[in-house]
Amino acid sequence: MRRRILHTCMWLAASTASLALAETDTGLMPEDDLAALMLADDTTDSHTHEKPWQLTVEAAAGMESERDTSAYAVARGALDMALDYRVTPALRLVFRDRIDDFSRANASGQRVINTWKEGYLAWQPTSHASVELGRINVRQGVAMGYNPTDWFNDGAVRAVPSVAPDSLRQNRQGSIVARSQWLWNGGAAFALYSPKLASTPSQASFSPDLGATNRRHRYLLGASARLSDRIQPQLLLQGGQGQSPQVGVNLSVLASDAVTAYAEWSGGRDRSQLNEALGLPPDTAFRQRLSTGGTWTIGGKVTATAEYQYDGAAPDATQWRQFWRLPPAAQMGYRQFLADSQELATRSGAFLYVSWRDAMTPGLDLNAMARLDLVDRSNMFWIEWRYRLPGWDIALQWQRNAGARDTSYGSLPVRQSLMLLTALYF
Repeated sequence: MRRRILHTCMWLAASTASLALAETDTGLMPEDDLAALMLADDTTDSHTHEKPWQLTVEAAAGMESERDTSAYAVARGALDMALDYRVTPALRLVFRDRIDDFSRANASGQRVINTWKEGYLAWQPTSHASVELGRINVRQGVAMGYNPTDWFNDGAVRAVPSVAPDSLRQNRQGSIVARSQWLWNGGAAFALYSPKLASTPSQASFSPDLGATNRRHRYLLGASARLSDRIQPQLLLQGGQGQSPQVGVNLSVLASDAVTAYAEWSGGRDRSQLNEALGLPPDTAFRQRLSTGGTWTIGGKVTATAEYQYDGAAPDATQWRQFWRLPPAAQMGYRQFLADSQELATRSGAFLYVSWRDAMTPGLDLNAMARLDLVDRSNMFWIEWRYRLPGWDIALQWQRNAGARDTSYGSLPVRQSLMLLTALYF
């Protein structure tokens, strides 16, 4: 595996370097204003470059343990490439791709997964409008742990290099869409259409997997306004083939210089998750989802986020108890549905995230996360120590899933993991 990763790395680095023809800044529109107004996640890697291409090489090794089994060795190698090249003053070419090579010293063996994250052309005819065509990672929502308005996450995750929320949103495949955006003083709007291009998801290592992201026709409309320096709302309308229209609202309020409160809501007629996952006769009804919380910044170095999550389409306590009486095949079917849709397993949950930059010494960051299932009381904990150096990082990540066998986190195959990771940035 190591030799194949090294050879692939050398080939990718050479190919990518040939594309670095000129230095350019990123973005055709005033991106800071647009990102704030659109309230869509647009987080970028902290290792930014002036050149139009970036290459990240990752290597990780550690141990995993499953319930009632001894620990076994695991390893992962990854190549992450990003290109943002200005073809003309009004035209940009964007391409992002990631290759993960997972290896486990158990029955899972080894698997290579390529995630084509983005590949599109962006044209800006004026300073207040843009048109984009191609594969775009469409991200929506102000919440951190669960995003009810992030409808295009369905089928987008091919590989999970990390359970950190930002990693899940960044390292997923986009959808083929045509999108237009408009920006004016104090407001913004967009419209996009995503066509059906395939019907069945693909498990092939290097498949573009259009059957996962473009298996039906969909549309998304959005408008937002800056009501004041402290209040930013956004209204969304999403729909498509075989579904009822869904309405979404994002609201961000700067409560003080140190506290930001937010709420993200979606609602519309929909099937229950169990009904859809198991292929039962439709039980369509009005259902709503909510994620609300706040982020507190302490001393400019520490941020803490607490979030309440509600999913009206997920099983309640009674339905969840009945779920564990279903045949194993039905339980696995629901698990696969959750992996594809990124929805909550049960009706409600809580999310906590703490980030401490330059913890105790410059360059050392601490990130900690907890996910709590408020229906069955199971939980997941994740902690990362990351040391930032010029051109590379080294990180230690620990994760634990806790709970009884008949709970959302306790039933996961991996009980605990410890990984040492190195990332090189070119």
